[in-house]
Order: sequence, then C-alpha cells, then structure tokens
Amino acid sequence: MCDVAERLEQREIKRGIEQGIELGIEQGIELTLYSLTANGKLSISDASEELHQTEEEFLTGMKNAGYELPDTK
Repeated sequence: MCDVAERLEQREIKRGIEQGIELGIEQGIELTLYSLTANGKLSISDASEELHQTEEEFLTGMKNAGYELPDTK
C-alpha cells in the first residue's frame, strides 16, 4: 500500500513540476512581448494577438508587470 501511495505522490510531484515549467514559459513569453512593445519594436496589436488578448487586456497586463506603456498617439 505504501508503494502505491509513493508512486501517486511522485506522479503528482512530476505533474506539479511540469505545470510550473509551462507557467514559467508562458510568463517568459508575456514578458518578452511586453518588453518588445515597450521598446517600440512590436506593435500593441501584434503582441496582443500573439497572446490571444484584446489590446486593452494586453496593456493592462503590461502595466501590471511594471512596463511603461508606449505612446499610442
């Protein structure tokens, strides 16, 4: 019985690690797009499209991550 519990625990640990890696990759992509947009190298429209977000959602995420919003004038 202990062997089964240990295998289940190891499976859950592995699943947690995989989810953590996936989340880290997603956050890295977001931060890269925020940085490129803040530096004027990528448009808000293109960046938000890559994240499957509206431009408003993208700009909110960018602001919440501490990036300076680009001039949209």
